[in-house]
Amino acid sequence: MAGRSVAEVAVEIALDEAKRGVFETANNNRGPRIDEYQTLANKTLGEKWCAKFVFWCFEQAALRLSVKNPLPRILGAGELGVLGY
Repeated sequence: MAGRSVAEVAVEIALDEAKRGVFETANNNRGPRIDEYQTLANKTLGEKWCAKFVFWCFEQAALRLSVKNPLPRILGAGELGVLGY
């Protein structure tokens, strides 16, 4: 993985999650894997999880590359705009 950015690896991780078929269990922002994304971001379950998924992917990528996650811990997608993403 030498020379690869956290963002590149995060995209690969996101695509792998898509291939796994991760879905909400009852259209309720919950599910075993989704709960994992939400727990890492802010330990609050049942919220919209799109931005938490992005954070989770970046965190996994940073761990794989043994670097700091460049994405700050976020609570929701609205925060991404405020942070300039």
